[in-house]
Amino acid sequence: MVSRKPDALVIGAGPAGAIAALCAADLGAHTVLVTRDEFGGMAANDRPVPVRVLSQAARLIREARQLCQYGVTVSDPVLDYSRLLARVRENHRAFPPGATIVPALPKQRVSAEVEVPFPLNVVFGISYRPTPKWNREFNADYTDWSSLDTVTIKQARGFGSLLPKNIPAVLNWQPAWYYKVGATRYFDNGWWVSAGYIYSENALPNADYTPLTGDEARHWLSIGTGFKRGRYDFDIAYQFGIAPDHMVSGSAPSATRQTADGRYQYLSHALLATTGMHF
Repeated sequence: MVSRKPDALVIGAGPAGAIAALCAADLGAHTVLVTRDEFGGMAANDRPVPVRVLSQAARLIREARQLCQYGVTVSDPVLDYSRLLARVRENHRAFPPGATIVPALPKQRVSAEVEVPFPLNVVFGISYRPTPKWNREFNADYTDWSSLDTVTIKQARGFGSLLPKNIPAVLNWQPAWYYKVGATRYFDNGWWVSAGYIYSENALPNADYTPLTGDEARHWLSIGTGFKRGRYDFDIAYQFGIAPDHMVSGSAPSATRQTADGRYQYLSHALLATTGMHF
């Protein structure tokens, strides 16, 4: 085995050390990163709560002693160390250790690709005209989103343990139905009026919910009118969409320990107008 002398030795795998090692390696240097504890440093694993609480207490004492310089007279501050430690424990419970925080990366540009499987989609519909002036429709749309379980983003290169070459994006979507029903009334003078209702099921499980592709069980109501004469036609429609409050709990935390837990609401207003000329 041939040993190679490193060009750069970085001691400490905290945010500063990780970025320094990454930049050195990006410039072509044979870099060695040495750390005693877990990758990410104290802030990423144990949280910097104790040090920051103590430093805040020291800062407040210093500022209190400077108040007399501004004409404010107060008694000399006294430190109650037991109460200060209680404050440390209180904050530490709010920010538990063990979280993995990814430090900010310098600007990078790396080519990447991803393969997204096309889900199975089945559509069924029926249109019924009891009279020439009435048309009634019903459609059912089924999509097997379960094929989108885990999508892997494949990069040309990674950044060590900080950012792997292949990044799995866990979706775990579930199959969902989409129902549509509507009716149209035609008039002798070239006008028509349409109304419809749409219901779509939620395809995102709470465990893997993400606001980036937020989905809920949604309802839409639509109404519109149109006119056609000769080569020209025109129509205008309004659609109102709403979803009951969607409560998400138990979602998987991100790298920064943030979850998507919370209450989600959906409200939509849409207005569409078209005009056409037939050749």
